[in-house]
Amino acid sequence: MESSSWTIVIDPDPWRIGAGILLALYACWAYRRTLPPLSLSRRAALAALRIAGFLLLAVFALDPSIVARSESSRSPVVSVLVDVSGSMSIKDGGADPRIDAAVRAAGMIAGSLGEARVEILPFAAGLCGAAVSLDSIPPADGEGTDIYGAIEGAERRYAGDKLAAVVLVSDGRITRGMSGRYVPGRVPVFTVAVGDTVEGADLSVDRVEYERTVYTGTRESVRAVIRYSSVDEWAAVVELADGGRVLDRFRTGILRGSGLVEADLRYVPSEEGTRSMEVRVAPLDGEVTEGNNREMFRINALKDRVEILFFDGSPDWNMTFIRRLCEGSKRLHLDAAVPAPGGGYRMPGGGRWEFPGDVDGLSRYDLVITGGGGTFPSAREAETLTEYVAAGGAVLFIASEKSPVLFPRALTLLRRALPVTAAGAPRIAAGDFLVTPGPAVDAPWLPDMSGSGRGTLPPLSGVVEGLSPTAGAQVPLVLTGNGPERPFLVVEPKEKGISAVLLGLPVWRWRLAGEEGADAYDGLLGGLIQYLAEGRKVSALDVQTDRSAYRTGETPRITVFPSTGRAGEGIRGEIIAAGSDGVPVETFIPVPDPDRPGVYGAVLGNLPPGDYTVRVKAGPADGATVEGSTTFAVESLSVEMLRTSGDAGLLGRIAADSGGKVVRLEDAGELAGMIDLEAYTVVLTSVRKMRGKAWFFAAIVLVFAAEWLLRKILGLV
Repeated sequence: MESSSWTIVIDPDPWRIGAGILLALYACWAYRRTLPPLSLSRRAALAALRIAGFLLLAVFALDPSIVARSESSRSPVVSVLVDVSGSMSIKDGGADPRIDAAVRAAGMIAGSLGEARVEILPFAAGLCGAAVSLDSIPPADGEGTDIYGAIEGAERRYAGDKLAAVVLVSDGRITRGMSGRYVPGRVPVFTVAVGDTVEGADLSVDRVEYERTVYTGTRESVRAVIRYSSVDEWAAVVELADGGRVLDRFRTGILRGSGLVEADLRYVPSEEGTRSMEVRVAPLDGEVTEGNNREMFRINALKDRVEILFFDGSPDWNMTFIRRLCEGSKRLHLDAAVPAPGGGYRMPGGGRWEFPGDVDGLSRYDLVITGGGGTFPSAREAETLTEYVAAGGAVLFIASEKSPVLFPRALTLLRRALPVTAAGAPRIAAGDFLVTPGPAVDAPWLPDMSGSGRGTLPPLSGVVEGLSPTAGAQVPLVLTGNGPERPFLVVEPKEKGISAVLLGLPVWRWRLAGEEGADAYDGLLGGLIQYLAEGRKVSALDVQTDRSAYRTGETPRITVFPSTGRAGEGIRGEIIAAGSDGVPVETFIPVPDPDRPGVYGAVLGNLPPGDYTVRVKAGPADGATVEGSTTFAVESLSVEMLRTSGDAGLLGRIAADSGGKVVRLEDAGELAGMIDLEAYTVVLTSVRKMRGKAWFFAAIVLVFAAEWLLRKILGLV
């Protein structure tokens, strides 16, 4: 039923009204006599036109508006949310799929709510679009189930209508968007549960716990948690596989009923690199689904031992302390070459040693350290060391009184392997020098040296002068005191390798300066050795996923750890599918993590099965300065099939918290008596301003024009 009315309203300003009356009186007075004289009727006509013009001007000043008001009675809205996620395709006990029962329930609900406007909204990971008719409900193949999101989406969609209730038809098996407690909205939620709440006979891999980074030759463990339901006297067999090869097998005890059981699996990684592995459990006879009987994960295997060569023709305490440092590590292995009687070098307990004649002799080492002395370097040795660095090796020069950096000939031979170049006559300057961080250089692999300038570490007594860093080198640490700052640690990437030099001496003095000095020495040399040997291979942007393999329907989470603050500037990412020729299938902008300063995160969308690479870049949009990447896989197994039972308990909690009720499937047609379906009145009001209308202005002009024309016709002056 509809009704409408309209009124004219004005601004009742007494001054404007008074001005209009005075103008009207003036018009009467002005035509009391005319020249030439006119009859009373003609003077009255002229006065009437002027009075009308003045009155129209007064009305114009009072800003009149036409207010139209209409009332209509409308039916309330009931939103019926029908779950079309993958779990709704499950057949319980050989019956029809759950989606068929949901469609029947939706039909019963729509038929019983004749007084309401029933809107059927399918949903899975989100609302599937506009409302559909009963026979247009899509099949149950959605990946992911976000019940909370669907309820909130329905409330937002009908915010302008009277939403009387939300009816949720689902099995309650959630897979997405349910990390927190349900927060009731503005309308009651009535829930209709479909699906068997008792698990059928099933074995599944619930989760896998493992170390993402492992070392070759080291025995590693994988902890698999197996979920079992409705099992009758069965021992599960769990396997750890790498490709087609079974690495380990675990047999559980006899299982009965439902629960969780753990399986401890072992393996020894034999090769470096990233490998895909799988935990799988043998299926039961007549199992509900075998798709959840396996889970894939990835590990990154690194070398179990970092090989280091330290040769010094005039060894000092650095040789001893670095040897002890390596002996205290399970992964650092040091070969130390010292002067032999009669010339040359020898390995302690290993006979004589000669500098390799070609790069192959050095390639087994991840890092070469030299202090100098003896005859090093010859032209052949310098060329071999240069080729070693260019091929991906790392070298560290530690300054001493006989270091090659003090001799022009050696500097010339090693110019392509050193991060410094001659800027005068190299020499050792004596004094007291303190180590402090260099300007505008981030080196997270170094210990905190900011306190060394306050006297917490003994000063170094010498520094090599007459050298300057090369164009591509960085200076993470400098020496202060006795004049201007001098470089202490200089590092430069060279082709595939890296070169570094310590220009202060003797660094071993710290190791003898108590516990704090020993910590500083071990921290500096240990961090530098680890970085040069393998840490430099780590990207400036460490990109990680919360898992290495996901099931279809799950949302991968990306975490980015920039090595420095500047490495996170202008950060952006892209997802590249295997075989896509590098074309991104999705792009994203990582956002700062509020709980972890300096860390960024992103949640990706639903991706189809396949292998993916996450590539994150930072820097100006026209050219990234740093880059990091990782890989993950999406398995064809749907997350919807991890648990096959319905969750009537969750549906009951949602109904209770919102003020609704739980409705049995067979009672879905009785909802009309549970929901307030009283019609409501909608009042629509529109205001139309007259002041801005062209016709109103034209009327004023027309009245005054008519008066003027009549005066001319009558010959008035």
